[in-house]
Amino acid sequence: MDKRLIGQRRDHEGLLLIHKFGWVRARELGHMLWPASARSAVNASELVAKWKRAGWVLVRPLPDHMGQALVLSAAGAAYLRTCGHMDAVTGKDWGETRSGDWVAPRTWQHELMALGLLAHLHTEGWQVIPERQLRRENRPGKFPDGLAVRGDAVLWIEVENARKSGPNRNHMVQALVLASQGEAEQLSGHVANKALLAYAVDALDERGYRLDHRHHVMAALARRAPVDVPLMLAELTVTGTAGVGEVTISGTTVAAEAVTRRLASIAWASQAAIQDFDAYEFFRAGGLEYCHGDGQFSWWWSVREGKREVAAADVESAEEARRALVSKLSYREWCR
Repeated sequence: MDKRLIGQRRDHEGLLLIHKFGWVRARELGHMLWPASARSAVNASELVAKWKRAGWVLVRPLPDHMGQALVLSAAGAAYLRTCGHMDAVTGKDWGETRSGDWVAPRTWQHELMALGLLAHLHTEGWQVIPERQLRRENRPGKFPDGLAVRGDAVLWIEVENARKSGPNRNHMVQALVLASQGEAEQLSGHVANKALLAYAVDALDERGYRLDHRHHVMAALARRAPVDVPLMLAELTVTGTAGVGEVTISGTTVAAEAVTRRLASIAWASQAAIQDFDAYEFFRAGGLEYCHGDGQFSWWWSVREGKREVAAADVESAEEARRALVSKLSYREWCR
């Protein structure tokens, strides 16, 4: 391809990333534009230098020597509008000016963590949709810090880097529960079906005390969730002035206290084996039959409405099957 056309494509892709995120640093920009290149940082610096000469970006110094934030200038936004992105606007109003000095918004550290995580997911083949883009494209409501889409998986991402009050914590719990059940509100054409909690390891509060965000959020989920919550965890290593370095993703299931209490009150009945059907254990509630049994290769559970199967899965044990069934019942009652 002609070098001029390659350059135009890079300009378009890079400026569009700034538009979607609201602001970026050259480091994360390089990772997203050249994910497999060892020269991503150098390439990004050269590209940003070109944009500065063209007047397409404004540079904002981040606090704590965390580098420079790039926002669109009026000219950069105008360039994107000529490319068909009619909602592109300048980012000159991000932050504020006090006594002639530019001051970053209070949320800049949280936004930088989200940027670092989403840039990492982008390099792993995920389509990422930042919060700024979600707010532009959807009606007002509860928004995650980003969505990530790959195949059938749609991640609802919550980045935790500050203590949350009761109401805010409740909103996060509700959002993670709904996403984990595949029933989050549709945003930008996608419905989240997985919940991901991201947090920095070794985070400290303003007094220098360690903040265990993972523990606090998982404890809140256990206390307040009506259902056992499958949860993806993204552990972020924030190193010096580099921002997000390593990202370690794992999975867990948060056992809800409500399910444990309800499980103790269920009166299970037994169905003896008959021709072509194995024995199973069950209870009925709300017009549905919740049953589980030992199959040929694994334990199974099923929720049925008459002969129609509403939900079903194979699991590892009878206890896991019972919890899954009571979780389904508890969630249905919670949603009423």
